[in-house]
Amino acid sequence: MARIDTDDGRKSDYLHDALDAIEECEGREQLLKESFAELLVMTETQRRCPLIVARSHRYVYIAPAGCRRLRKAEYYRVFAKEKGSGTDVSIHNDDIAGCEHRVYLKDLHNLRNSVVRIGPLRAGEQYVFGCAGFTAEDKVTGGLSPTSVVVDAVNPLPTILLWSWLTQSAQEYDFAVLSKEVSARVVNRYFLPTPAPASRTVGKGVNLFLYREPSLCMLALHQSSPLLLQCFVDSCLSYEKIYQSSHIEAHSAVNWTRDCPTQLAALTSLHRTALVCTVACGIQNYELTLRSVKLGYDVALELLRFETVHLAGYIQSPLLVLVMAMQTTPKRHWSVLEHKLYTKLLAHTVKVGALSRNLTPVIAVLNAFYPEVLGSNQEEVVAARPAEGVLSDYSALLCTVQQCVASTHLASFLSLIHI
Repeated sequence: MARIDTDDGRKSDYLHDALDAIEECEGREQLLKESFAELLVMTETQRRCPLIVARSHRYVYIAPAGCRRLRKAEYYRVFAKEKGSGTDVSIHNDDIAGCEHRVYLKDLHNLRNSVVRIGPLRAGEQYVFGCAGFTAEDKVTGGLSPTSVVVDAVNPLPTILLWSWLTQSAQEYDFAVLSKEVSARVVNRYFLPTPAPASRTVGKGVNLFLYREPSLCMLALHQSSPLLLQCFVDSCLSYEKIYQSSHIEAHSAVNWTRDCPTQLAALTSLHRTALVCTVACGIQNYELTLRSVKLGYDVALELLRFETVHLAGYIQSPLLVLVMAMQTTPKRHWSVLEHKLYTKLLAHTVKVGALSRNLTPVIAVLNAFYPEVLGSNQEEVVAARPAEGVLSDYSALLCTVQQCVASTHLASFLSLIHI
């Protein structure tokens, strides 16, 4: 509706309605996770509602919860009904397919043997479930279990995907406040919370370069599909652009070494962008990788505008990450923008490495400077060769390297000057 309607006020209302709907979905999912946090199919004395294992818009996979106190129970059955028809589940709510299935006591030791498929269900309807034990004579023993929480018969979409779509819509219609709020939800799912650094004195002055060191949650990354990781990178880049516009002030005649909050925000943003760039490389998304590198280069350029010597040790690591990210992309698809960005970023990396007196990682990056021109496939070599318009940038880069670094380890790199 926001794409069709031309009124900005109604567009904002539609987007906020979508925000409320996603928050409601998250609340329901959190309630389900809390209700079935303990996957116990057998209890000692206390009766429990059945366990909801999985669901879709047509079926719900559920396991009855047994109780050792019911000594005469030989098997268990699941009962289900729609939420709107009455209150709790009763023993007569067995008209849905799957409720007739018997789970014998000998199978109630893990979920694999005790799961029952209930359905087909009415898509979009809400259901509640219960279970009961039966004797060998098919008599109910111990009564019905407590009724479960409400379960929606829907295909649950990942909320990361929903937040990402809402971020793109808010950014498309220039709702910066909503875009920042929504994209921050995605960022907080993958980045671990880091405490604010406390200022401390180093020597006779205050160390201005204490920033929030960002850390990715590797468990969240491993549990996400490539599509969700793409949504994360896209949302994070949107968040970083808004974060930089609101936290990093435009440069002025004042030296940035006197502007502690701006430098801390810029350093945090640079390191966070570098981490996001590694994720973009991992999913092999060339467009997102280029966007990440460009965004990180802009922040590094603002940091280096007034200060290089003292910042060298703090920005060397993210600059190396950005350079290596560019090296992983195929150069045969590069345009003038990619070549210029690569040469300028690599030149700054060499300067920073020389100033921080840490040349070992720089040498490794320079040795992999342009491996395509040494390949055996002549077509690949010709396709990867830079255009005539950017040869001056590569020549300037080589001059910078020769001025900053004098090492025999760079012989293989300096031999490529003929390109």
